[in-house]
Amino acid sequence: MSSSLTRAINDIKAICEKSERRSRIFAYGSSGYKDSVRHFLESSSEVAQVAVCPGTAEDVSQIMKVLARRRVPFG
Repeated sequence: MSSSLTRAINDIKAICEKSERRSRIFAYGSSGYKDSVRHFLESSSEVAQVAVCPGTAEDVSQIMKVLARRRVPFG
């Protein structure tokens, strides 16, 4: 895992902690992760390192800014 991805994950964890448990981050392989990353198309081959369930619009904004600042591929 790249250092920028590691820093982004840590930043997102901090956002989730500040949101008083409204936003959640799930580690690769956890049950919350598995529920969050199910693909509707079997042809999808992308594997996410974490899954995030934002609890507020502000958290979505902050998380997207982290992804952009850390240049994390998203899509």
